[in-house]
Amino acid sequence: MSPKTDVTGGATEFERARLYGEAVARGALDLVRGGQFPVGEGVKLSSTSFTQCITNQNFLMAASIGCMDYDMLSGTGCPSTGLWGPKNISSQVAYLRLGTQVQAAVLPGEALTRMSIDGVGAAGFPSSSGSIKTTMKAPVKMVLGMSTDFLGYFVPEDEWNSPKASKNPGNSDYEEGVSLGGSMANTWLRDRVKSLITQDNATF
Repeated sequence: MSPKTDVTGGATEFERARLYGEAVARGALDLVRGGQFPVGEGVKLSSTSFTQCITNQNFLMAASIGCMDYDMLSGTGCPSTGLWGPKNISSQVAYLRLGTQVQAAVLPGEALTRMSIDGVGAAGFPSSSGSIKTTMKAPVKMVLGMSTDFLGYFVPEDEWNSPKASKNPGNSDYEEGVSLGGSMANTWLRDRVKSLITQDNATF
């Protein structure tokens, strides 16, 4: 996610990026100087592996010509969507708790916002519910993307916009184009990491 700042100005794109970066850095330093956040004893870390089909033709082509350094498995059981035959890839989700003050879901790519928090949605379309953070009880709740792997975007079923018929016309299909392929991210990621969270028997 892009941190929100009040920075404005900058005559060039580079200058705007510099001003933005400095604003984010000042915010982080202010938090560090602001005091301590005590965390109780105890660390919980759990994970679960899964295997997912890759049907995105761009990914499959890139892998076939050596542009992606991933160990891809046979595509047995995966649907074929074009010239490049499907493959499987193994990855994992994880859950981290620090004391009873911090809970974090750890994901192998970029999950869309609506998978993480409730109430996200375009006007005229259903808002998200059953999100990852609704399962957490600690004061600090985090979703850490691109942390166990680097597998592109994970788009939930209700935001998958390819094809765009009857879907939000303001939502491009960029994320779909850099995903593994398929609209089942709620099952692949959200539900698996929520299961890890609910299995934690800590008392909050």
